[in-house]
Amino acid sequence: MYQCGTIPVFAETPRNPNFWNCLTVYQNQHYVHSDDVYAVHVETDKQEYHTNDVVIISGYVDNIGSNTNLTITIYNPLLEVVSILQVAISDDNTFEESLPIGGSLWEQNGIYSISVQYGKAADHTDFLYLSDLESDGLL
Repeated sequence: MYQCGTIPVFAETPRNPNFWNCLTVYQNQHYVHSDDVYAVHVETDKQEYHTNDVVIISGYVDNIGSNTNLTITIYNPLLEVVSILQVAISDDNTFEESLPIGGSLWEQNGIYSISVQYGKAADHTDFLYLSDLESDGLL
């Protein structure tokens, strides 16, 4: 078994030469720790949203761990955190959360990222956000 250490963030190069041996990268962009019994999958109900829409974030985990909540983090196009949510997994291994769009953290048009983490398993998906200029009073 490899000693993985910490996972680098923000394009930092891994310091541990065995780091890449600790991850299995699937073709469909799902990343799962090779020694982990969990896998998590996330999606949204639409691929494009506008001001005052509600993003429905849903997915499932392959196995439910005891006392493990799912963490959902939403990033704007500048990689700033817009929201962090803790969600319980239902008995059928699924989760769903509604996130209203609006407010000062949703000023940037562009691609927003949703990252989920369950134990050591993680997944992500993206969606396009375009502000509704008429509702903002700009037209």
